[in-house]
Amino acid sequence: MVFPRGLALSPVLFGLRIVLAVSVVCPFVAEERPTDSQSGLSSPGSSWSVPGQVVLGGLFPLHDSAPDRRSLRDGRPEQLICTSVILEGFQWAMTMLFAIREINMNTNILPNATLGYEVHDTCFSIPRTITIGLGFMQSKVDHVAGAKSQYCPHAVIGPYASKVTDVLSMALGLFLIPQIPRSICSKPCMPGTRIVSLRGQPSCCFECVPCTSGEVSNITELLIRGNSYRDIQPQAIQQPLDHFDFNCDKTIPQRFWVNTNFWNQRCGPVFLYIGGESKVSHLNALYGGQVELARKMGAMVVVSEHRFYGKSKNPEGITDSDLKFLTVKQSLQDLLLLQKHIIQTYRLSSNNPWVTFGVSYAGSLSAWLRQKFPSHIFAAVASSAPVKAQLTYDQYQMVGRAFSDFRIGGSSECANSVSQAFATVDNMIEKNEFQALKDTFEWCIYTDNQDDLASFVMNLATPFITAATYNNEGRDRTVAELCEVMTNRSLGNSYQRLAAIIKTHLPSRLPCMMNSANADRFIYSNHQSELRAWLYQKCSQLGFFQECNRTLDCPFSKLLTLDVNMQPCELFGLNKEQLQAGIDEINMEFGGKNPPASRIIFVNGDVDPWRVLSVTHEIAPLLPSIMIPASAHGIDLNPSTINDPQSLTSARKKTKRILEGWLKQLSCSRW
Repeated sequence: MVFPRGLALSPVLFGLRIVLAVSVVCPFVAEERPTDSQSGLSSPGSSWSVPGQVVLGGLFPLHDSAPDRRSLRDGRPEQLICTSVILEGFQWAMTMLFAIREINMNTNILPNATLGYEVHDTCFSIPRTITIGLGFMQSKVDHVAGAKSQYCPHAVIGPYASKVTDVLSMALGLFLIPQIPRSICSKPCMPGTRIVSLRGQPSCCFECVPCTSGEVSNITELLIRGNSYRDIQPQAIQQPLDHFDFNCDKTIPQRFWVNTNFWNQRCGPVFLYIGGESKVSHLNALYGGQVELARKMGAMVVVSEHRFYGKSKNPEGITDSDLKFLTVKQSLQDLLLLQKHIIQTYRLSSNNPWVTFGVSYAGSLSAWLRQKFPSHIFAAVASSAPVKAQLTYDQYQMVGRAFSDFRIGGSSECANSVSQAFATVDNMIEKNEFQALKDTFEWCIYTDNQDDLASFVMNLATPFITAATYNNEGRDRTVAELCEVMTNRSLGNSYQRLAAIIKTHLPSRLPCMMNSANADRFIYSNHQSELRAWLYQKCSQLGFFQECNRTLDCPFSKLLTLDVNMQPCELFGLNKEQLQAGIDEINMEFGGKNPPASRIIFVNGDVDPWRVLSVTHEIAPLLPSIMIPASAHGIDLNPSTINDPQSLTSARKKTKRILEGWLKQLSCSRW
């Protein structure tokens, strides 16, 4: 399993070089001490350690935190419990441990000494971080007093945020414990802004100021009309866990954000940006196509988070008993109640029509909400929306065709090279050449298990699937960049070129390739995991599974069968027949690619593999379809850039023109 891109190794390696230069202020630690590392990295609030002569403390948010509802119910001071896994924090910790291991293995870097570590899970909690920091200081006091202490850090790496770093550094400094934070007082500026130094502050402290007109930028709006990150705070309402059972009094929180900076209260519309199969944040109320349209059209922006994703879930997470409430119908009812709350809070009237926006699955929700509740929702924009639920579709074949598309840097030579490389891998698996595969692709552990091998070939395919789906969106390498490697004959044959791509794909994620079906199942079993929620939705109602049929132009491994990809559905006791029944219900309810609806704009990129499940041509006068040439998934709702192709700019202008035309029909109109 390959995790998403995270922190590169260089910052931590640089920090460790600083540690080697500082004075050793604590006695060397040579003895091993008890630790709860046996519980595993995934255990909330855990810590793990290895003894060494120079010991580093680590403070990383491996989990998020939430209030313990029991303490609130009992009237005790609010207590926090560790909840969902934060992959980025896990990557930071793994980066530190990998760097330490590399240094210890190279005696030229640190001769006659070894590095140890004591890493703690801060659970993204300031009180917990400070408490752990106080424990570091107490260890130093014990040493100074001559008492035996199990641990004394020579330096501390972390924590995660500037405001915590400031407080902790002042305390650690008194005990001569140097600190290597991710940042001192400022987070990196987002694209579209420039750095302005703060007078009297260190050079690493700065403000992020939006670029003026004409400056190079790939995000156009950041601080508009005095708006800043801190101005848009998360809010939450309690939603019924089951909207259709009035005897069920259990609730679930739903987070949302509101941006009123552009809003014309008299006639301004409300743009509801719907969150889908991942968490959302205040950034969705500050950036993106929906925000740029809101500024031009005087709209309020409301951002909603989907139930069971992000922090829109109860502390116990996604339990087996609650999974049945993770449905499309329940989610649509959440949006209706949120709309009612916003109308009451901001005293909206019929002069403030609602327009929904969404990308991918959330794009389908955008269309379905307008379709089922036309008296509540005036219009909808559905970007890359797979409105047709389907057991399996030819995503792999679509990806293969993208790598032969000359418009985005593909070629027939590239597509053939990809196909030949995976054919070689399949041939080696058939011949049981597992050690050679391990050496070439840097497996973490040797395996000949068929489930693990399926995970392995999926890892090999991931860079190509990501490139085709999100080409030129800045998420990863592009089709052109991968094709440049796959057609570079100086790197050897196609198999060796594939290895070159994977080796450059790994360092930004993990030091080796983890091919473990059990690890995947563990994540799907984690009640705090968003991947568990999305898998259940796919297994119960949506499908969207893929299979590789090499006779139908699939360039990847033939091990990627439908049965293999659906195997995790067994965790929920769901089989193919039950899923097909759920798919049929969704398509019967909403009409698939022929929805009986109006005033919905379907936008797709003609390179996006998901387009085959969306509406790609105008099926009715009030159901326009916009197809963007040589574009990928959801790109129209990305922030605009000066490098956007004319076709993308034209598509956004067309969306605006259509919405304005519809809004002109209203009695209170300024269009």
